[in-house]
Amino acid sequence: GERVARRVLELISGLNESDRVIFLLSGGGSALLSLPAEGIGLADKQAVNKALLKSGAAIGEMNCVRKHLSAIKGGRLAKAC
Repeated sequence: GERVARRVLELISGLNESDRVIFLLSGGGSALLSLPAEGIGLADKQAVNKALLKSGAAIGEMNCVRKHLSAIKGGRLAKAC
């Protein structure tokens, strides 16, 4: 969850241009990197996710919203390198 996501960000923050990272993530793995974006509380992120699940939204629609609530998803992990 949050502790692991913070550790991943910590590890990549010390990289330089000559470092290479291979990051493999399989289905459902992103759920293990649950770190809310700056200014968003974990409880708020969980409430939005619960509402999305109840709404019947398609997975693509849910993921589009989720990436904006995450400090990791939506390319933010790559930007942190």
